[in-house]
Amino acid sequence: MKRVLFVIAGIGLLIGNIQAVTSPWPMFQHDLAHTGRSPYKGPSTNTLKWSYTINNAQCSPVIGSDTTIYFQSSDGYFCALTPNASLKWSYKAEGGFVGSSPAIGSDGTIYMGANNDTFYALNPNGSVKWSYGVGYWIQTSPTIGVDGTIYFGSGDKSFYALNPNGSLKWSYETGGSILSSPAIDSNGDIYFGSSDYKVYALTSDGSLKWSYTTEDIIMSSASIGSDGTIYIPSRDSRIYAFNSNGSLKWSYTTGAWIISSPSIALDGTIYIGSGDGKLYALNPNGSVKWSYLTGNNIWGSSSAIGSDGTIYIGSHDYKFHAINPNGSVKWSFQAGSFVESSPAIGPDGTVYIASQNKKLYAIGPGEGIEEQTNLDLGLWNAELKIGQNPFIGNTVISYSVIGYSGNKSTNNDYTNIRLTINDISGRAVKTLVDGEKEAGSYSVILNAKELKVGIYFVRMETVSYSETKKITVIR
Repeated sequence: MKRVLFVIAGIGLLIGNIQAVTSPWPMFQHDLAHTGRSPYKGPSTNTLKWSYTINNAQCSPVIGSDTTIYFQSSDGYFCALTPNASLKWSYKAEGGFVGSSPAIGSDGTIYMGANNDTFYALNPNGSVKWSYGVGYWIQTSPTIGVDGTIYFGSGDKSFYALNPNGSLKWSYETGGSILSSPAIDSNGDIYFGSSDYKVYALTSDGSLKWSYTTEDIIMSSASIGSDGTIYIPSRDSRIYAFNSNGSLKWSYTTGAWIISSPSIALDGTIYIGSGDGKLYALNPNGSVKWSYLTGNNIWGSSSAIGSDGTIYIGSHDYKFHAINPNGSVKWSFQAGSFVESSPAIGPDGTVYIASQNKKLYAIGPGEGIEEQTNLDLGLWNAELKIGQNPFIGNTVISYSVIGYSGNKSTNNDYTNIRLTINDISGRAVKTLVDGEKEAGSYSVILNAKELKVGIYFVRMETVSYSETKKITVIR
């Protein structure tokens, strides 16, 4: 019976290069090819169904076959919610999870990595099925092959393939930490990037098929078109298109870093967000179809595509955007802070997205609790922004003290602010700011030489607000 199921899944993969998935959104960017394309139509309005408060919300959720929503956050919890926002269960991992997406197997097993150097398999009831230790943190979202093999990368520079029982199938060592999640084509070949600037293509047995060197680290994941073209961005501001043999078809340069991943529409249009604040729509030949300018950087959030072609993506402009296939605005939703999470679309048309204001939002059909048009930020009295991340040399940590009115330019209020660098155990290893600040904008330069290689958390605290952001020091 299992062999028959795998054959069916393989056929599903060959049709449009999408895995025959058994749940609405089982992994990062929906399917093996990471197209970001859903068989369901997303919401036509920005009606808020509910929001659920979580800590350090950088997560990109996935959806199980029973419509359970799964997500993890950097405070160490992995959670399962019902579609009406009731908590089914949560699992706490010592050392904490990171903000990557989990993946759901055909039997309902949930797979995810953590920054305690461990990869977990959880049963659908939240109990641990097995765990596998690696040499360093895991920030990549896993991908599950049609034969059940689980693929992921680690900060120890190795790419892993595990059997469904948790045993090691093989591993492949790259020249740098791996932040890119793997995509798999119809032949079972695996594509991902590394912080050694290279794109890697491996066969299903772990052999190197080819590699290509870009001009910066690769934090984004690959997506694979129906014709087998591999699309993968680099932090060198370019998105690259490769033939399956590794030859370069074309590259397109945006106006800033790219640390989001592409999605691919049914007509072959490639969508990619950039740090220049634009969502680009590219034709399969690399020419620009259109671009849509948001109000700030697009960092981390990768677009999801509904069955009607609507594109959903978050931005640092505090908004979650719905864009029509022609590049016009369908609607936007005020999310209260940066949106670095990637959305997931449920079978009832609900889209799930997290914001840095510590909330997971469900936006979709139904009466809802409110339809947002504007969000008063007057109760906030600080903002935190991180520059280059991960970083090798220096990075700039910027913060703004706003005060209770929310008016940065005229508010003369003072507030006490504390800005610290914390390790994964929560221990403060460096204090950057500790004292009273007048309303305004400030920045601090952090030198990577002051920290060991690894994951840290920048925590900002005021009398009425706190925010935490993950940073990664690499060499």
